[in-house]
Amino acid sequence: MAGELPPGPATEVDPGAELRARRRARLRGFQVLLALGVFSAVAGAVLSASVAFPLRPALQALPPGVREVVVIALWRLWVLAVVPLAAWGAGRVLSLRPAGIAFAIAAWGEALFVFLDLGTVGWAAGVWRSGSWFAGRVLTFGLGTALGWWLARRGRAAAERVKARHEAEAEATRARYARWLEEQFRR
Repeated sequence: MAGELPPGPATEVDPGAELRARRRARLRGFQVLLALGVFSAVAGAVLSASVAFPLRPALQALPPGVREVVVIALWRLWVLAVVPLAAWGAGRVLSLRPAGIAFAIAAWGEALFVFLDLGTVGWAAGVWRSGSWFAGRVLTFGLGTALGWWLARRGRAAAERVKARHEAEAEATRARYARWLEEQFRR
C-alpha cells in the first residue's frame, strides 16, 4: 500500500484524548461558575449596602411586616439581581445547561454567605436568625435561581443565534472566494 504512513505514534489515535478534553471543559466551566458565584455575592453585597443605607429612614417608617419583607429583599439583592445577570453572561459563553449554570452561581454565592455567617456568629444568629428570615433566604434563593435559569436560557439562545449567523457569513465568504478563484482560473 504505497502512500500510507506506517503505524506509529504520529498516526495512532489517543483513546483518552476526547475524555480529557471533556474533563478540561468541565473543569473550566466549574472554575468560571465558582468565580461568578463569589463575584455575584460580593458585588451584590456592595450593591445592597449602597442601596440600603440611603433608604434607612424610609425603611424605618414602614410597618414592621412590610419593613421585614423589604429588608430581606434588599439583603438578598445579590441573588435577585446579580445572579441572573451573571447567569445570562455565563449562558452566552459556556455551553452548559442553563439550570446548572443558574444553580451553580447561586449556590456558590450562597455558600460564601453561609460560611461567613457560620464563621462569624454561628447558626442561630447568622444562618437561621428567625423562621421568616430563613424562609426569605430560601425563597429568594429559589427566585434568583429561577430568574438565572430563564436568563441563562436566553443567553444560550442568543449565543446560538450569533453562532448560526457567523457560520452563514463564513459560508457566504467561502462561496464568494470560490467564485473568485473560479474566475481567476478561467482567465
